[in-house]
This record gives sequence, C-alpha cells and structure tokens, in this order.
Amino acid sequence: MRDYQDEVVHSKVASWIHFLGTLPSGEFDNKSQWVRSGLVLNWAPTSSGSRNRVTLICFEPPPAFWLVINRLYKSADWEDILSEPYLLVNMAFEAWYRLVDENAWKVLDLARESEKAS
Repeated sequence: MRDYQDEVVHSKVASWIHFLGTLPSGEFDNKSQWVRSGLVLNWAPTSSGSRNRVTLICFEPPPAFWLVINRLYKSADWEDILSEPYLLVNMAFEAWYRLVDENAWKVLDLARESEKAS
C-alpha cells in the first residue's frame, strides 16, 4: 500500500493559461489589435524541509508582468514562491488586468473626446 504523503512528494503539478483578447487600436476606425499571452507553471512539491522546484515559462507577457517579477526578485520575500507557486499566476492575472484596464480607460477618453466634438 502506498502512503498518500509519498505520492504528494513525488508528484508534479503543471498549469497552463492562455490569455487572448482584443484591444482598441487607439482610434475610432473600427480596428483592434489582438493581444495574447500565456504561461506554463510547473512545480514539484518535495518532502518537508526541502524547497519545491518551480519553473515558470511566459509567452509574450505584458510589460507590467516584468515589473512585478523584477520587484519580486529584488525583494526579501522571493522565496515565498517556492512554497506558494500560484503567486506567480496571480501576478500574471494582475498584469493582464492592468493591460485591459488601461485600454478601457483609453476607450473612455476617446468616447469623451468624440462626444465633445459632436
């Protein structure tokens, strides 16, 4: 009979996320641009007392993601990722949200300008 703890120690966890959306091109010309990004998070829990092995591969990440990763790298808390690797996924979601939010405000500004001109 296998012990549950033994299975957890020798298992690997992989997550794959793909973000695909359209953002306005910046003008009222009915054009938009496709934005895509993705990540693969692979981590292997290890026995207590050892560090987890965590690998993150990003495809076309938004610029905000690099800022967050750089800030994490320079902080004293970077080792939190080893025990909670899904924090990296949370950082990616925050960067994607920031990208969409910035573009939503740009659309709102364009709509205001269009209303003023009418």
